[in-house]
Amino acid sequence: MSKRLLVGVRVLLVTMLSIVIPHGVQAQWAPMNPVTSVQRESDGIVFPMKAGTLKVQVCNDSIIRVRYSPTSSFPNQPDYVVTKAGWPASKWTMQSSDDAVTITTSRLKVKIARQDAGITFLDADGKQLVNEGSRKLTPVKVNGEDIYRAESFISIYGSREALYGLGQHQSGVWNYLEQHVAQPGQQPLR
Repeated sequence: MSKRLLVGVRVLLVTMLSIVIPHGVQAQWAPMNPVTSVQRESDGIVFPMKAGTLKVQVCNDSIIRVRYSPTSSFPNQPDYVVTKAGWPASKWTMQSSDDAVTITTSRLKVKIARQDAGITFLDADGKQLVNEGSRKLTPVKVNGEDIYRAESFISIYGSREALYGLGQHQSGVWNYLEQHVAQPGQQPLR
């Protein structure tokens, strides 16, 4: 190849990369959804966020219920997995810093990051059990019905914690720990 052609190929390659890379990176980037305030309640903490509201409810010393709503309120609809509506008062404490809010019971610590409301569950000794990075509900219309598409990024590697939900898969599986999940046309997640 001549030196002139080689320089032309390099210029073309750099130009193409400078056009393609910023658009690809931007498409994958999701802005942070920070906590805007912290509201302590008798059974937990409500975290109003830039978009939506997170509630972390202390049910007892080893059960924490996490709810997220795209609005400032939570719908009062039947929940077919958590059927118990009332819990006896549990002893828990709250510590707040510039970076996070931590709920502590006799058996668990739950750390909620202020920058994106990411939740880290730890045992009483501080060993990480589960980390939920972020969550998002996007309004969509399916078969003429207004619903939300849910996204949640959870890390349970190295943990024996169970992962419940995903009831839309009619495979009869309740605990998705170590299960392979794939939608039609996609490779299984491992």
